[in-house]
Amino acid sequence: MTVFSVREACVSVPLRTDSKYSRGVVALLTGSERYPGAGVLSASAACSAGAGYCRFWGPSLAKASLLLAHPELVFDDEESLTSALSRVSCWVVGSGFAGLDASEPRFPLISQLFAQDYQSASSNPYVELGALRAANSGSTSAAATSPASSYVVVDAGALLAFVGARKVGKTGASAEDSAPRCVITPHTGEMARVMTALTSKRWTHQRVEEQPRHCAKYVADNLGCVVVLKGNTTYVVAPEEQYELSSPTTWLASAGTGDILAGILGALIAQNSAKLRDNKVSFATVCATGVLLHSVAGALASKVITPESAVQLLRGDVELDDVAQLGQPLTASTVVDHIAQAYGVLLQAHESVSGQE
Repeated sequence: MTVFSVREACVSVPLRTDSKYSRGVVALLTGSERYPGAGVLSASAACSAGAGYCRFWGPSLAKASLLLAHPELVFDDEESLTSALSRVSCWVVGSGFAGLDASEPRFPLISQLFAQDYQSASSNPYVELGALRAANSGSTSAAATSPASSYVVVDAGALLAFVGARKVGKTGASAEDSAPRCVITPHTGEMARVMTALTSKRWTHQRVEEQPRHCAKYVADNLGCVVVLKGNTTYVVAPEEQYELSSPTTWLASAGTGDILAGILGALIAQNSAKLRDNKVSFATVCATGVLLHSVAGALASKVITPESAVQLLRGDVELDDVAQLGQPLTASTVVDHIAQAYGVLLQAHESVSGQE
């Protein structure tokens, strides 16, 4: 297990030739009538983490709040998102879902995304359904609307549906047949449910806490995805790559911060989608960068570190014990407020360390 370094962080300054599309398009299918706040937090985080263009399909209560806080967001429905499939770089799904089944209006599209690594458009009924809907709405060809080149962040209530889709999709295929395009973001309780579904043996969150590396590796290998097992120490595990990141603050143990991580991951994956396609960076490295950004934003929000000491800490010039303060309680909303500043801190530390090479 490798300790992730800011030297590897996938952060960058936009080029003069960049546009909102080249900076990454994120589509968030998050929030529910029961938990609209998860949609607000995930979408706000994606906007704050530097995505060029953010789209949102979620509950009306979340839309009303987001319109005030982030008028730059584009609000979607099934028809508008289906016609825009080819433009989306990364999808974020599941935050705020109590579960995912056919009663959920976003279920057909999400199922299509889950199946993309293992089944071609010609053999996947969900892809055919999405293509048919696009054709009926006057869009372009099925090939143009297929999301097969996009990435997916799977969170919370969509996790077990993802496991089910992968178990079905692996029939006649193996996880190694394609590079991972999906990342799942369970905490230990959710990981226990994932492990139970995969092994048919009962797992508890305590059992996961006793062997987090094993669980993350087992799931990554069996589902062909990147696993971000959340906690004060977070494990980012791909079938061929593993990172460990410890947060400088324990104040992030607060409701809603996981929704924020999902949005951050969506933004960073979208920003780096061209480099991912060209194999210039790895999917696990981009995901680890998202975890680091989330951690620094939390540390700044709780005032455990300052922007200046954060740069020193990331560079390796000081130890945490030398600069850390006791801090103060935070809410998820205050973490969102510090994401942009945290991105700047990461960028400064990354450029400084890279310049020493």
